[in-house]
Amino acid sequence: MLVDALAVPQNEKVSSIEIIDISGNGFGDDDLMILHPGNRYIWLRDQVISEAAQKILHDIPPPAVSSICLKNLEAALEYDKRIRSPESSIFVTLLSAIQRSSRDTDFMLILIQTPKGISFDLVNFNSDSAEYHLPVTY
Repeated sequence: MLVDALAVPQNEKVSSIEIIDISGNGFGDDDLMILHPGNRYIWLRDQVISEAAQKILHDIPPPAVSSICLKNLEAALEYDKRIRSPESSIFVTLLSAIQRSSRDTDFMLILIQTPKGISFDLVNFNSDSAEYHLPVTY
């Protein structure tokens, strides 16, 4: 029902759809849809979303998420000193690696951990503006 309501292209072979609440305000047209098995990313705002799809998305309760939004590594380090949570530690580690390696600020990182392993996707990442650095080990 949702596949039809979201107007997924007819030629697209879709076994499942994953919708990520990027904005953290419930599901809507400012979020990301991933079509599986091809892992094709589509911004919902780029789709014509029917009223039926909007209702389905609106009725889905938002997932429990941890969101940390900070301007730079220095702010993240200060936040981590105060909060000392697993989420802040992960955030600081990722932000540090990103700032060491990438000069491009306009990309998205999707990191998904399951019992089967970890999926790491960089969307709109410009590797020409990045540099390789040895990973920091602890």
